[in-house]
Amino acid sequence: MSPDTRNAPPHSGRSVTRPPSPRGRRIVPALVPAGELTAVLDAAVVDTALPSIRADTGASAAGLQWIHAAYGLTLASG
Repeated sequence: MSPDTRNAPPHSGRSVTRPPSPRGRRIVPALVPAGELTAVLDAAVVDTALPSIRADTGASAAGLQWIHAAYGLTLASG
């Protein structure tokens, strides 16, 4: 046992949490829609690029669906 923890008082088993600050209560509701807007705009960029991707690669409709789904999964896992 290290000297730093030998004389420490026993833990009561209860966790102490602070209530959210008023600033935090305003920031979180603003950040959630901003994140959602970013995801929608990213999907719109991919949708706009699909015709060019099809022309450049010769991908089928199923291939384009895979591209769109793979981008969405990558964005969601990020």
